[in-house]
Amino acid sequence: MIKKIIKDTLALVVISFVSVILLAVVYEITKDPIDNAVKNEIVASYEKVFPNTIIKEESLISEPVDIVYSKDNSVKVSISDIREVTDQNGNILGKVCSASTYGFGGDIVFTLGIDNDLVIKGFTVPSASNESPGLGAKCLEDGFSNQFIGKHEDIKLNDSTSNNQIDGISNATITSKAITF
Repeated sequence: MIKKIIKDTLALVVISFVSVILLAVVYEITKDPIDNAVKNEIVASYEKVFPNTIIKEESLISEPVDIVYSKDNSVKVSISDIREVTDQNGNILGKVCSASTYGFGGDIVFTLGIDNDLVIKGFTVPSASNESPGLGAKCLEDGFSNQFIGKHEDIKLNDSTSNNQIDGISNATITSKAITF
């Protein structure tokens, strides 16, 4: 009986060891292609929010920056990347950034392009996978994102008296507030 237990234990140890080695090999094989795909996705979103420009490759920040922004300190935005945008002659036209905030169902990742006068050139939400389908997930649609174009830093949610008004998503108040912070 003890020999059988030892034999079974050794078999499990060998299987586990081989599985760990195979998993490590697969990780090494897929790591670079996955990293490249993520970088390409980020660059594509930057080109969408600030088209026909040159996006510098180096980030202006070395690590993410967290900002708590709201009257009741309930909205946190984490900026993960900021890059300069230039024209063909190297003149700085503005900045693009990638950031995230917390919506109703989890993280909402967004990309923003701002010119030197702090006017929004483009805005897109490439990821909000946990937001409610048909409600908060509407933040992924161009109809919502396009409202930000031409606005400046003092955006108002559902304020018809403001030139910088953004129409919120019906029945998705948390998502709308999180994005317009």
